[in-house]
Amino acid sequence: MADICLGCLSPHAPLLIPDVGGADIRKVRATRAAMEEMGRWVWEAKPQTVVVISPHATVFYDAVGIMTEKRLEGDFGSFGYKRIRLAYDNDLELVDAIERHITADGLKVERIDKERARRFGVPGALDYGTLVPLYYLEGDFRLVAMSMALLSYQELYRCGRAIRAAARQVGRRVAVIASGDLSHRLIEGAPAGYDPMGAKFDRLLLERIEGWDVEGILAMDPQLVERAGECGLRPVTMLLGAMDGLDVMAKVISYEGPFGVGYGVVVIAPIGLGQERVAYEELPGVLARRAVAEYLLHGRVIDPPKVLPDFMKGRAGAFVTIYSGKHLRGCIGTIEGTRKTIAEEIIANAIQAATEDPRFPPVGVGELASLSFSVDILSPLEPVTELGQLDPKQYGILVRRGRRAGLLLPDIEGINTVDDQLRIAKQKAGIGPDEQVEVLRFRVDRY
Repeated sequence: MADICLGCLSPHAPLLIPDVGGADIRKVRATRAAMEEMGRWVWEAKPQTVVVISPHATVFYDAVGIMTEKRLEGDFGSFGYKRIRLAYDNDLELVDAIERHITADGLKVERIDKERARRFGVPGALDYGTLVPLYYLEGDFRLVAMSMALLSYQELYRCGRAIRAAARQVGRRVAVIASGDLSHRLIEGAPAGYDPMGAKFDRLLLERIEGWDVEGILAMDPQLVERAGECGLRPVTMLLGAMDGLDVMAKVISYEGPFGVGYGVVVIAPIGLGQERVAYEELPGVLARRAVAEYLLHGRVIDPPKVLPDFMKGRAGAFVTIYSGKHLRGCIGTIEGTRKTIAEEIIANAIQAATEDPRFPPVGVGELASLSFSVDILSPLEPVTELGQLDPKQYGILVRRGRRAGLLLPDIEGINTVDDQLRIAKQKAGIGPDEQVEVLRFRVDRY
């Protein structure tokens, strides 16, 4: 689905590159491990294009910079390691679309090619603020390299919204990475000196990102920001704008500052919903998706909503089925209710479908935005005395012989006859085609 598929906040200290960091890499083990985890999540999200917003590219007071060379390259030569070189194809179609949307909103874009870079007296290659996050990414993607601007935070937010609008217009799955370190004033001897407000800024910003308090981030106290001596808030603001309108969950993977600079690694996962009010009839599927997202991001089992529609208050069996496109990605269910409410049944079975279906690897966070969820709430089982009481479009079946049992939901594509339904249900149970079985039927309400 063409949209923003993942957002990240990444530090960009060159010492996070093992060859560059040398012995100091041991002091940022948590950050390095978190960067590797961020890379896995980007890989799972399978973006077609990665947009990196850097505070160390060519920065203008009144315009966002975008690199426009067909091939984007850079190395760590300024740190003594020119052989560590990265290169990517530029997504020029997306570049043009981002520019159109930004300028249509009354803001400015500066296009940076090698000739203009020479005129500005800056390198025409990728800067280290862009290269460090990219070092930890794998996959086949194109790149858009952008710089922040010294605009207001509200204007930067609008520039971020243009990124999402452009991705949807040109039909891209896009991951957006805000490259930025946090306070540079955490300890005595820090690069920008010490200020006790540095740690406060870092804590507050990360708390507000994880709580998705966008208004709180945009309204950060200017004096606090100034005293923190940070370089990440403006790229973060553009990232927030790029995810405007998406329902997201954010996770702070790690934070540390052993050298006096705050390194925060954050992943923000769209969970595939807009911010519109959810109708009651959509609640089972929404609840299943939220349960999986919260569990994958934070390892927590969510509580059911305090106010439930009547159809979710009782006890009943429920199956949660997860699809990636048209392909099954996981399915787990219960024949009869095992929890206090149907809502709790859905939550438990959704998590199991995502993480414990033995036919598939566990669902990754980066997949969430592209998955769809279907919930079947089962009626009580009824014994079947003759095959005429079955209809594979209306009824699911349970076949039993001793301890062996197999269940098949109704209205499954490709299962059109009672014979097909019985044969497949027996196969699932490990029951031979000629063995006699007890047959029970049930209806489902599908959401």
